[in-house]
Amino acid sequence: IIVSRRGEVCVGWVEGFFSCYHDNIKNRLTFIDATPFVNPYGESSDQIKNAFRRAPDNSSYLMPVLERIRSRRGNQFNIKSLHRINMRVDSVELEVTYNSFGEPTLEAVINKKYKASSPSGISVGSFESKSISPEISIRNFKRIKKYLLGKFTQEEFDGVLKRYINALGGSATTALSLSFFHANFKLRSNKFPNFLGNVLGGGKHCFGAGKQRIQEILVMPTSKDLRKSIEISSEIWLRVRNELIKKKALLGLNPEFAWVHKLNDRQALRLAKDVAESYNAKLGIDVAATHFYRRGIYVYNARKLKRKEQIDYIEAIASRFELFYIEDPLEENDFKGFAELNSRLSHVLICGDDLISSNPARFERALNERSVSAVIIKPNQVGTVSDCLRIINLAKKNKIIPVVSHRSKETVCDAVAELSLLAPIAKFSIAGIDIEKRNHLLRLWRNAKRPEIYDVEEIRNLKRCS
Repeated sequence: IIVSRRGEVCVGWVEGFFSCYHDNIKNRLTFIDATPFVNPYGESSDQIKNAFRRAPDNSSYLMPVLERIRSRRGNQFNIKSLHRINMRVDSVELEVTYNSFGEPTLEAVINKKYKASSPSGISVGSFESKSISPEISIRNFKRIKKYLLGKFTQEEFDGVLKRYINALGGSATTALSLSFFHANFKLRSNKFPNFLGNVLGGGKHCFGAGKQRIQEILVMPTSKDLRKSIEISSEIWLRVRNELIKKKALLGLNPEFAWVHKLNDRQALRLAKDVAESYNAKLGIDVAATHFYRRGIYVYNARKLKRKEQIDYIEAIASRFELFYIEDPLEENDFKGFAELNSRLSHVLICGDDLISSNPARFERALNERSVSAVIIKPNQVGTVSDCLRIINLAKKNKIIPVVSHRSKETVCDAVAELSLLAPIAKFSIAGIDIEKRNHLLRLWRNAKRPEIYDVEEIRNLKRCS
């Protein structure tokens, strides 16, 4: 039986339920007693609580409740069940490592084998979890470490991390949570995400170089084979470089290995569209509008747009360049503006990154206001995998497309690639350090039985109508 953090009795069965229940009876009784029950399956709160309390003496008390729920829902295994898989942590360490910027970050190692590290961003939203210096994190971790040893589910482990997040900082909790997720990872599905990759860079990622204000111009291949999708992305990326050289517009590479250039937004979009069309690939953009929003005005290089003008402008370029995906077209608090664009561009994925910052509460608001049709998932924005899983599950339930994404200051971390298997889209750079995430998915693809990739039409069908 699966019990969410809100106390809902949810779905299905977990192997070894009774044994893990008996092993961890104190924690479960505390959890059960502390949680108000909302049960959609007809059992009263008292019935279920009493069943749990009496189970240690005779597990048969639980069977009628479990059987009734099982008969209504059947045997299921979904994202919620990932919260409830137990794993024993015998050792846990936190160490300094370095990201793709050469800056110190943190790497966690569980059971002397399972490693994960925390990336960070250049363009950071206001609602992201806060990090502290690695030295302070490690010093505080040594005092807290004992609470992370024992038998946990992902949610229980992350619950300890969240209790101490102010002392540990977001980078530490992200690394530890991802390490636990990586240790528990098994390939449970034959569905693999499609790739969204950055080819032309601008905005804050380019540190003032070039004229492109849109932060990322992205491509998504339409191949149904993962390896072919990686190859097409790379070919588009190299072809764009060659076209920039012909135009004498190439300046170099940004931290996400997108090309920096002398073209303005429309010229860059036209170039990317022409190249993408020759490979039958789809085009997208990350506007990152918060980072050029000043006192109610969107400040472009040659002009300034008010809110309504910005919405009209985004709608115009979406139509002109046949965009499939638009991320952060407005500043990070404009839920209503996002909703207006989402309504106008019902055929386009309107994705929230800074708007939501992988925060479940902000995502629920976006759902209520119908602000987005896609949502970025970045574990370090919120600090734990459990919150990411909660958003992914809620997104799928509401026909919103989850997009698991890298950060600009990256590390080699297989756990983020593994997390992307729960989403239809993985937003990973085409080259540079992120290629390891693509390679890890390719290795998993080779070992999967009859693997399939989410194609563009399937993603469109998953999306709810605005």
